[in-house]
Amino acid sequence: VTEIALWATIYESDTRRQSFDKIGNAYIRVMDKDNNIELCRYSLNEKFMNATAVQVAALMRQPDGGWQFVAIGNGAKADLGDILAQYGAG
Repeated sequence: VTEIALWATIYESDTRRQSFDKIGNAYIRVMDKDNNIELCRYSLNEKFMNATAVQVAALMRQPDGGWQFVAIGNGAKADLGDILAQYGAG
């Protein structure tokens, strides 16, 4: 495993006609529990217009075997099946 992708999706977004920008005051954040530090935070507003999935971050395997946290924050119009297919799973 060289990458662990962290995604958030809206369940049955097409059926419900929902996207992240339609959720009031919503945000996604990733915390370092040990140090109580916020690693990244995304307010789900117009930046995620029509997005039904957000790639929040990824953990990337480093040559020394450790992991690097990478904040991404990319919105997409996709469901869980689409995302799994992108990674060759599902």
